[in-house]
Amino acid sequence: MSYGYKAVIPYVSGLAVQRPGQSLDVVYPPGTPLFGATYVPFADFDNLRWLVPERPPGVPVWHYWLTRTEPNVGSRVDTTTVDPLLRDIVSYAHSRGIFTLPSCQGHFYDPAAFEAMYRGLVGDAEEIRAGTLLFRDTETGKLHQPRLPEWVPPEKEELRRKLQQISGVGRIGFSFPDMAHARYFERMISPFTEATSEYKGNRAVVAVVVRGQSPEDLRQRWQGVYTALRRVA
Repeated sequence: MSYGYKAVIPYVSGLAVQRPGQSLDVVYPPGTPLFGATYVPFADFDNLRWLVPERPPGVPVWHYWLTRTEPNVGSRVDTTTVDPLLRDIVSYAHSRGIFTLPSCQGHFYDPAAFEAMYRGLVGDAEEIRAGTLLFRDTETGKLHQPRLPEWVPPEKEELRRKLQQISGVGRIGFSFPDMAHARYFERMISPFTEATSEYKGNRAVVAVVVRGQSPEDLRQRWQGVYTALRRVA
């Protein structure tokens, strides 16, 4: 598989494809975005733009990614692309002037659900090769329509292994206008999350990781994050 494919995206001159097993540190020609569907560690979430296939409501979709060159200090996103346990949290944050960063509520590995999801990836691959699948940027709403004749989905067993390793683990970032509110929020949620705060540009960002022991435990932990956010803002 080669890279540097042209894509049907008016504002992007070229699109590179991540090869199976290839890290995000590979150097490509300057200005060439890297398009992929492989598992991404939480530490790299903020370095990417996230794209979802345009599918009917209720159809499970995998999030694809595109490398970004500009710093990510948070934004408002389309909440229909956010996991169910996080939608109220994200909607409330946006209503109070708090931006959010890429998120995942956490999912418990289920063999049947994984097989259904992977069948979707295989189906997506056929459309990506033909150039018939539209993707929507979760931040900007812009549409992408890559045509990549050699596109293949992520390697199945490697993806399965990665998802099993993070079963029940979720993540979100909050971008506050000042550090005082960020650190107050961090202290409030620290008993039931792993939270750290830092400056990114002129914003104070709190990165939150939640580890649930069961679906109900995960739900309660995210509810605690929501309650704390409403007290802070």
